[in-house]
Amino acid sequence: MPETMYSIKMRASRAGAHISGAERIVPARFVGQVSENLHARALGHPKGIPDSIVVTTTALVADDIIYLPELTVTELPCATPSQARKLVTDLLAEITPHSDTIWNYLETVTGMRGAMLVDAETGHRVEPDMHRGVRASTMDHRSSLNLDARAQPGNKNYVHEARVLAAKVASCPHVVAEICISDDPDYTTGYACVQGRYHRIPHMKAAGTNQGTRVIVIDRSDEHALTEISEYLENQAVIVG
Repeated sequence: MPETMYSIKMRASRAGAHISGAERIVPARFVGQVSENLHARALGHPKGIPDSIVVTTTALVADDIIYLPELTVTELPCATPSQARKLVTDLLAEITPHSDTIWNYLETVTGMRGAMLVDAETGHRVEPDMHRGVRASTMDHRSSLNLDARAQPGNKNYVHEARVLAAKVASCPHVVAEICISDDPDYTTGYACVQGRYHRIPHMKAAGTNQGTRVIVIDRSDEHALTEISEYLENQAVIVG
């Protein structure tokens, strides 16, 4: 009988404000150690010590898990946030006339648990909850199925986790692009994934700022798009790699 798989999700906050989150999908034998690692990660976050750490563990149905390939990564040379803006807006111009509006969202909105959803045709935000956003969740990398959980560090592997997240979002129906800037003050590299092409871009923001967010650009021509996007991103279990 196959070993049961579990989704483990961590959310850390202080005074109700989101500080950090992380998640894994692992076999049953790794649940204890991975839960401990996620607690350690929450306590060591550069944005400060949380007053609440919630770790939720849920069994998954094996046949419901989707396995996706990793996205090919293109590294784009970039030395300043102004250069990053030009790179990102040029990429977005392929799929929307509102690339400058989308960059403005990246510079002015922060502190959300999830991502903004922006209509490619209008440039308007359309996520049902403007404060929370839509959170891509229930995902991990295939390596989590094989490695001893004791070898998994509690600290964040930005590149690894960004590529898992981007692969899931890119596979979502009606999604045409995603742009991400981390809200961690010491991490300034972000990415733009446009029509399934992942571009890693350094210096997307100035060091030392908590500003950071994610924008998912969508095609709303289907009347059911918002419901299908939210359901897939938040609930569909995905393993990448």
